[in-house]
Amino acid sequence: MEKLFAANESILLYRAPNHTSFYVLSYLCGSLLLFGAWNWAYLELRGGMPEKDSNLVRKRRWYITATSLLSCAMGVLFGTIFILGPLRLIRTITAKAPAPGVSGPFTLRCEVKSPLPFMKPSIIETTPSQAFLNRQISAMENIPFTSIEPSQAQAFTSAPATSKPTKSPGVILRPWDALRRDTRRMFYRDGIARLRFGPSDTCKLDIQGCQVVDYGVPLEMLTKPDYNLGFGPIAWVRRQFNL
Repeated sequence: MEKLFAANESILLYRAPNHTSFYVLSYLCGSLLLFGAWNWAYLELRGGMPEKDSNLVRKRRWYITATSLLSCAMGVLFGTIFILGPLRLIRTITAKAPAPGVSGPFTLRCEVKSPLPFMKPSIIETTPSQAFLNRQISAMENIPFTSIEPSQAQAFTSAPATSKPTKSPGVILRPWDALRRDTRRMFYRDGIARLRFGPSDTCKLDIQGCQVVDYGVPLEMLTKPDYNLGFGPIAWVRRQFNL
């Protein structure tokens, strides 16, 4: 770390891949499921479809209605999971060294992507003691990413965000493979790690196609292992009360 920050006050440690297709697919599939579930539940609660050539409403047994409403609930569940997939994705992680002559810890500055276009990304600044990285990642195959040599860290930090990695994974260029990759992201959060700040603020760190300095070793050194795993309200209660 001292070598890495010898001539730089801040170093870009992580840059996320392009998530445009992931956003579009997640919002599209999630919205269709939510709309279809709402529409089907609306018809069921009104008594079903009317019979042809009759003014009477078809009577249905209770277990058929219950099964239909359960299907609607499952549609709402999966639609919500799909829409929440792209939320809280980290765009960049930058490490800042303490000022010369000042003793103190490093500072991590994380830029979190906005959920909608034309919205400003949120910024999280914290110390390594408050950054907890969950190293358990779901993946069915090797995760492609680009490692930046420490000697090129300064150039990587000053490069614009639109710059492409030196070794771009081939799956990015093939629509079918990109669709399969984003579908696995929606269902399994494939290739995504959890980075938690404090007791409850959890963000997503996408490894697939990302750019990291020195195979992610500096980022691993500036975070703590998250032994208290989990996210959401239940995990927050467990951490608050040491359950």
